Amino acid sequence: MGKLLASVLENYYQEKGNSFVFANGMTLNELAVEMDFRLNEKYGESFDNSILSRARKGKRTLTHTQAEIFCEILAEALEIDIEEIYHQVIFAIAQDLLWRYGIVVKSSANPKDFDLKPNGFGN
Repeated sequence: MGKLLASVLENYYQEKGNSFVFANGMTLNELAVEMDFRLNEKYGESFDNSILSRARKGKRTLTHTQAEIFCEILAEALEIDIEEIYHQVIFAIAQDLLWRYGIVVKSSANPKDFDLKPNGFGN
C-alpha cells in the first residue's frame, strides 16, 4: 500500500536496537506524540504511533495533513526548507495511491517539477 512512501521515510530514520530514531533525534513514539500535538492544534486531528509505524512498514500512507506535519517537524530539526522533504513524501504518497488502484506511472520526472501542494498548505 505505501511501499514508495516507506522507502522515502527510510531516508529519515535509523534503526537503533528496538527503536527507530528519526533524523531529528526523536524516536518513532516521540515523533508520533509531537505529530499528534501539532495535528490536533492545527487541524483538530488525532494521530498515534501505529499510523507512523504502519507507514514506515509500507502498510499505509499518510494523509496530506499528516505528511505536512511530519515534514514540518523534520525540516525544523534539520534546518532545511520544508519543500525538500514535502515534495518527496507527497510524490511517494501519490504514486502509492495510484498503484493501489492499478495505475502504474513510469516516470523519471523529478517530484519538484509538480505542484503537489493540497489546497490550504502552509496556512
